[in-house]
Amino acid sequence: MKMYAEATQVYEAILSPAYVQARRRVLRQLLEALIYEGIVHSERREIAGETEFIIRGKDGLGQSVKYVCIGRERFTFGRIRLKDRPIMRCTRETEQEAESPSLLMQELCRQHDVPETKLHAFIQELEQTLLNDTLAQHKRATEGTQPLHGLSYDKLESALMDGHPYHPCYKSRIGFSVSDHYAYGPEFEAEVKPVWIALCKELAGQHVLSGLAYRDILLLELGEGQLSQFDSVLREHNREPAEYVYLPVHPWQWTHRVLQVFSMELRNKQMICLGESEVGYRPQQSIRTLANHANPVQSYLKLSLHITNTSSLRSLTPHSLATAPLVSAWLNQIVQRDAFLRDEARVVLLMEYAGVSYDPHPHAPQSGQDAGIRPEAYGVIGCLWRESLHRYLEAGEEAVPMNALSAVEINGTPFIDPWVRCQGVRIWLRRLLAVCMLPVVHLLAGHGLALESHAQNIVLLHRQGIPVRTAWKDFHEGVEYHPAYLKEPARCPDFASAHPYYSSTARNEGFAMDSLQLVKELMTDCLFFMNLGELALLLEDHYAFDERQFWELVYEMLAEHIGRFPELEPRFQELDLFTPACRVEQLTRRRLYQGQTLMVHEAPNPLYPASSNEIWKGDYSRI
Repeated sequence: MKMYAEATQVYEAILSPAYVQARRRVLRQLLEALIYEGIVHSERREIAGETEFIIRGKDGLGQSVKYVCIGRERFTFGRIRLKDRPIMRCTRETEQEAESPSLLMQELCRQHDVPETKLHAFIQELEQTLLNDTLAQHKRATEGTQPLHGLSYDKLESALMDGHPYHPCYKSRIGFSVSDHYAYGPEFEAEVKPVWIALCKELAGQHVLSGLAYRDILLLELGEGQLSQFDSVLREHNREPAEYVYLPVHPWQWTHRVLQVFSMELRNKQMICLGESEVGYRPQQSIRTLANHANPVQSYLKLSLHITNTSSLRSLTPHSLATAPLVSAWLNQIVQRDAFLRDEARVVLLMEYAGVSYDPHPHAPQSGQDAGIRPEAYGVIGCLWRESLHRYLEAGEEAVPMNALSAVEINGTPFIDPWVRCQGVRIWLRRLLAVCMLPVVHLLAGHGLALESHAQNIVLLHRQGIPVRTAWKDFHEGVEYHPAYLKEPARCPDFASAHPYYSSTARNEGFAMDSLQLVKELMTDCLFFMNLGELALLLEDHYAFDERQFWELVYEMLAEHIGRFPELEPRFQELDLFTPACRVEQLTRRRLYQGQTLMVHEAPNPLYPASSNEIWKGDYSRI
């Protein structure tokens, strides 16, 4: 009965205007990416201040076909932004709205030597994105959803349902069924109760911040009652709690991965199911991170989840969980020793203080197998414990995810509209850049660490819309450095001592990069290209705040910051933020041509024209 009701829901959504809305968005972002990344060639014709893009291909019979759309190349990194209008598919006989992402990909990309397996996998992601976004937008349109503005931080984590603004597979969730989408998708605000398991210590990787005891973490999370109950379950199996590690598993992961991959361990009682959590959680935007619904001050649980979303498998690797507390402690040490980050920016670090995973010890018995020969088990079971934002909020402070700043209400009004109209665009933007941009740049220039500072990894703390500071999160796989550029290399953790992965990892696969250029690219790609770039486009489109003005203000504030810290002048010169071009990641090309080395491309740097117009041209001493 439940399955029929869900199927009826899906059927109604497909017949609704939400389907057309989602289809047009998928096709629009798809063509934007294909053109921008140079995967297809576009002919361009200027018409009344807009650009008509024509992309030619061939249909299944080898006949010519073309896709026509309207938009323009933007000042911000040369981004292609298409109008929210139908994309037209034209043949010799017909001209009609394009309706199929699959057909578009086949007609435009087969002639560009895209491997068939990659093409089909990508098409599946596009089609799943179309369906999943249809369901989300239909809910938003029909259930009288509250406006985004004014919602609490936790509510926003569910209500911000638009996903990645550039990636065409922004909501693919490959692995989820429709029922899973309703049960675990953040848009549907369902309560998720993790399954708790006990893992034999010989098979467990257990890593916590110095001074913490994992049993105390469990006691705080579960309470004495449920922890004692779990101990009793083990004793019923004639096992001692001291010989096991307890950790939560996402219920989807338990059903679809753990039971399949670890049947021998379960049979041999190296792994024991303890039961369902008594506490309910709500999934955040990332889906695999869960927030305690009853007590928001409690920690977030980030759980391994073997689905593919925005073309990435959302597992949690044992090596990244092993080093998570080390990275958090390192960052905290840097912030506490830096007067600007500590006292002025007052950056909040959401510490990742414990990581637990299935990670057998080198000589542990694995159901009669040698350790290390089960790649299908790597990353399947893992939990990261992250501090809750709520424990850091001061009186009068409110929080919003940074990607909310580029969000638009269902009526077309930007989320930030009341703030910018009250304060003025330039004044509000200057305050925002001071708290969200300068600390991230200062961390890199001053200390040598780049954060994966895209808009889901930074949280804005504000007072009635006035930006006051930011919180940073997601460090265990989102920090990079070049050893020669570290300000204090002796303080860098010995990651190899935490996990053997870091002793044999390939170049540029861990935290250490072999060039400063690669480290700078992480910040450029996440902070400037995606995070601030989307805001620059929105401010011009909705408030006529020219993109050039936006990047001139960014440059102005960076130059002022460099002038305040003359001791960092040589490091900023080495970092060289104001080059004519910069390299940004090709998210779609990476998916279609996985395995090839060319996954970045040169884009015009919007900071360069601003720096070139100044008397100061790289002479930091003149600021």
